[in-house]
Amino acid sequence: MNGSETTLEWRGRTVRAWMPGSVADADLSLPADLIRATEKAIADLVLMEHQIPAAADAIGRMLLRSEGIASSAVEGLRVPLEEVLSVEAVGQGAPDASWVAGNLSVVTDALGDATQPMTVDTLHRWHRRLMEFSPLDRRLIGAWRDSPGWIGGSSPLDAVYVPPPANEIEGLMADLVEYLNGNSDDPITQAAVAHAQFETIHPYGDGNGRIGRVLIGWVLRRREVVHRWPPPISISIARDSGGYLGGLFQYRKGDPMEWLRWFAGVTSRSAGTAADLYSEINQVEVEWEAALVGVRSDAAARSVVSMLTAQPVLSADHVMARLGVSRRTAITSLELLEERSILSPITIAGEGAGRPRRWWIADQLVDLVRTFVG
Repeated sequence: MNGSETTLEWRGRTVRAWMPGSVADADLSLPADLIRATEKAIADLVLMEHQIPAAADAIGRMLLRSEGIASSAVEGLRVPLEEVLSVEAVGQGAPDASWVAGNLSVVTDALGDATQPMTVDTLHRWHRRLMEFSPLDRRLIGAWRDSPGWIGGSSPLDAVYVPPPANEIEGLMADLVEYLNGNSDDPITQAAVAHAQFETIHPYGDGNGRIGRVLIGWVLRRREVVHRWPPPISISIARDSGGYLGGLFQYRKGDPMEWLRWFAGVTSRSAGTAADLYSEINQVEVEWEAALVGVRSDAAARSVVSMLTAQPVLSADHVMARLGVSRRTAITSLELLEERSILSPITIAGEGAGRPRRWWIADQLVDLVRTFVG
């Protein structure tokens, strides 16, 4: 797994870059304390799934949203959660919000893709979906970069890190794909190494961090550590960005053990974060139920409440389609929930031509998730 320095040309200047070693052929022998840490992380993830019932699919969707939004935030792309939810509801919106929503979509897609072997085409498909609304040059979307990359600084000359030359990416990624489809390491180690190696190669012109974190969930799902949704690891990374960057630095210098220790610990913490978020969302749902005292058990408003965790931003059209009720009934139900402080009106721009719809948001739920994401 040890790498070596190489050089590349950038605007007539010679630049030092890093050429990582193979992971497919690496032989990782973990010390006893690290074996215990990876075993604990696996146990914590299994416990997380037991704590969140299979029937809680709507809450699982909120976990996926949290992961997608936090992953974008790690890269400095911070967009209000309500704007991302609005993009989900309308299908379009401001470029940054659409970009973050694309991250969420890729996280979701990766869980389904985990039943099949990893391929370069899969990675490119994720990248196309992620970068659909980004300012990245169109020819570099869903394709490896074709020029030098760098992290930190204004150019490769003063960068904190310069990844391998573009002509080495194809071979390095073939090696990583082979490793992803193997089982030579335990699932936590494999997820950690896969992420770190991907970030070290830095194969795309942009979006590497987010795709690399999607790989973590893919590995954990493929190895059947988790079955329904990955833990919100990006939340824990955002809370300890120094540990994250320091671990990757050590990995690139040929010392993966510190990175693996950090990763195992953050995975355990993210499992606890998921369980805590589930518990807090449950409490919000209990408060909603209390706010509906006096409302008939068969009232449409109660059915609308059951939609909110999965659809925190909605209009009468959503209610009509889901419940099969008239527009009048749908609007009456939404207005009742507004009176009971369960929903609040929200303005959504960019719906296109035609009469604008009225929109509502479950702001208590959105505030809760925003607090967790940070």
